[in-house]
Amino acid sequence: MGIVVALAPARAFAADGAPLLTSDDVNTLITNNYLRRAPAQVTADLGNYQPRVIADGVDLNRVYVANGDAVECVLARAAAHRQNVARLFTEGIFLAKQRFSILIEAHSLADAAREFDFHSPFPITTPLRDGGTAHMTFMLVGQGKLVLGYDRPGTYTHPDPEYSINGLNGYDLSRYIQMDILGDGASQRSLSNVRVADSPGEPLREFLGPGDFALDRLTLVGSAVAVTVSGSFFSRLLAHVFSSPITPKPIAVRRADPARDARLQSLGCPVDSRWGPRTPPPDPNPAFERAAP
Repeated sequence: MGIVVALAPARAFAADGAPLLTSDDVNTLITNNYLRRAPAQVTADLGNYQPRVIADGVDLNRVYVANGDAVECVLARAAAHRQNVARLFTEGIFLAKQRFSILIEAHSLADAAREFDFHSPFPITTPLRDGGTAHMTFMLVGQGKLVLGYDRPGTYTHPDPEYSINGLNGYDLSRYIQMDILGDGASQRSLSNVRVADSPGEPLREFLGPGDFALDRLTLVGSAVAVTVSGSFFSRLLAHVFSSPITPKPIAVRRADPARDARLQSLGCPVDSRWGPRTPPPDPNPAFERAAP
């Protein structure tokens, strides 16, 4: 069953302000069985953080689990139109008023990271400065929230110079990261109130970026992002809050795949035109299976 949302229909995606993901697109993903309700999987993936997610206002009955096809459809379109993660995750479909969320589990995230570079301050997988590796365990986006889970905390070095602040590039990941998706889905949009915790009962605290500055908000300004930070630790003498504009790299395909365009066409999600039924049509009652480990 589709969802009812009040968004503009699909139009030329190259136009300024045109949505990357519309209500028609989402309903197509649902019809093609790329997005499905799977309450048991949602509960398993959120784990002990489920009560915190619910307390933060997310209705789990409005969460759809995305399979690998849904993820590829969305990321391929974003990459083709050179859009960054801040633009993608602040699309109007993900605002609180839409009452709709997508959950991507660990295996689908890992598959996506092999095919696409997100160029995000929140990597899917990354080496840590202590010698370990952090993996994102789930991503929940929608209903005005972006919530991320990781299997371990730690500081990593961001490889993109665009994310360097005052020449520093270390970011602290936590097991649980949440932020608000604010704006109108068009010219006004931001990821705000970024907060983290390392256990379900731990109070939320600030997300620390380069120089132990607390990153509070990412605001879209045209193709750039204004990063609002405040001082902490040795920078506590900085009593003010300031914005550092950056232009993050867009989501990008990691490797050429000659078959991708044909595959997207058969999936019913070409990057430059309206989405429709897959070829052949989906089984009306498929078993929804998560990716094998």
